[in-house]
Amino acid sequence: MLEPPVLIFAGFVLFAAAHDVATMKIPNWVSLAMVAAFPLVGLWAGLSWGQIGHGLIIGAIALAFCFVMFQFNLMGGGDAKLISAVCVWVGWVGMWAFVPWMTVAGAILALALVALRAAIKPSERHPAFFTRLLQPTKGAPYGVAIAAGALAAIPLSPMAIALAGA
Repeated sequence: MLEPPVLIFAGFVLFAAAHDVATMKIPNWVSLAMVAAFPLVGLWAGLSWGQIGHGLIIGAIALAFCFVMFQFNLMGGGDAKLISAVCVWVGWVGMWAFVPWMTVAGAILALALVALRAAIKPSERHPAFFTRLLQPTKGAPYGVAIAAGALAAIPLSPMAIALAGA
């Protein structure tokens, strides 16, 4: 059974992924809410203040790295903030699962979009979000890949480990 703290994390990343598919944007409030909720949910799950601080430091380091990637137009701003917020929750150990799973999911997403765009042409008959996904100039809703990596990293997160020991 999934514990409420894990469900809260999953809810945030799944909402971000769905919103990214629908609009090609990840709202800033989602990442901010994730970071703001982490200390409260972490205490609820049994994390120490040191573990909470460690998560916030990991997230800050990830944000600095992602900011550089954003400056070189290698990722979107919403993606950079969501990746950083996920890193707060999964911590150092969880990042070793998060990053590879996110990368694999991103590759699968890219291949799926290439195939979809080759097979189906944009049309006014499709919903607006689907027509947007079919346009090659629109990129990919990478929030989906971020969410996949985040969900794969949950078992290694300090929160899940604390909950398993409880």
